[in-house]
Amino acid sequence: MASLSPADRRARLLCTHDIDLVVDVGANAGQYASSLRAVGYERRIASFEPLSEPYRGLAAASAEDAAWDSWQLALGARTGIAAINIAEDTRNSSVLAVGEHHLRAVPTRERSA
Repeated sequence: MASLSPADRRARLLCTHDIDLVVDVGANAGQYASSLRAVGYERRIASFEPLSEPYRGLAAASAEDAAWDSWQLALGARTGIAAINIAEDTRNSSVLAVGEHHLRAVPTRERSA
């Protein structure tokens, strides 16, 4: 039997365990949720992205999908206001400090226009 792609394995896992809601925290422009839709996941998705630029992409990606809701906010253990460390590649932005291990693991990329 051929090896399944990571996306296909995720879809199979979601189906096998009857997962009816995926919470996508730090959703960026909706890449993860879009990949779930591409492999056939049709149930609810709740996506959260605090940064304005990526959120615009997320809102556009989820706009026509009644089972995919998106919110422009961050999730955390406490209510309040937090500073966000914005990375050149916004997928790596976080309210957490960026450590040396992360800097070594994620190569610098040019931002697309």
